[in-house]
Amino acid sequence: MVELGIRGGLREDDYDLLVEDPRLLLESASMLLNAHFPTSLHEEIRGAVGLSDVWKYRDVVALKDGLLPKRDPRFRQEILEAYDYRCAVCLYDIKLGDEPLGLEAAHVKWLAAGGPNKVQNGLALCGFHHKAFDRGAWGLEKHRQQYRILVSDDVRGQSEALRWLEDYRGAVLQTPQRVDSAPDADFVQWHSEEVFRSPDKTA
Repeated sequence: MVELGIRGGLREDDYDLLVEDPRLLLESASMLLNAHFPTSLHEEIRGAVGLSDVWKYRDVVALKDGLLPKRDPRFRQEILEAYDYRCAVCLYDIKLGDEPLGLEAAHVKWLAAGGPNKVQNGLALCGFHHKAFDRGAWGLEKHRQQYRILVSDDVRGQSEALRWLEDYRGAVLQTPQRVDSAPDADFVQWHSEEVFRSPDKTA
């Protein structure tokens, strides 16, 4: 939409109301973020719209029930265990003592889009591959009984870091320890249609 010059905004009286009431601003931002975006992108979006400073007061503002994502606290543990505490893309498995360091549980179909907190809707991913997945830089396609990694043609870069994606183009996603924990095809299809930046969506 930016490329087409399409812009949006609030009426002046609504804008003034949000500026004058930090609690309402935080509640409104929380509702929008949690309804439409995965948590891995929240910080970046807040920074882009100038909410980073006000967000530091989030913990002392009593937000209404239902504004925060309903993430099952067991979800992360179940996902990391399913993938043997390794990134399903690059096999990253660094720990600090006994605790995983920078390894995250990603939803294939976002919570904000109605995706469930279940193992078949999750992947164990390092921080980089998690954020890249949520941004649509890479996706998945069915390949026999497994999934193959697709990398968006929109990915660009000159540094060695580009290899963190390009080296896995066409590679097979690591499978979980149990076959019945593999990503559900319906959730993968949702990600392919709604998130992955495939050529037909970026042309």
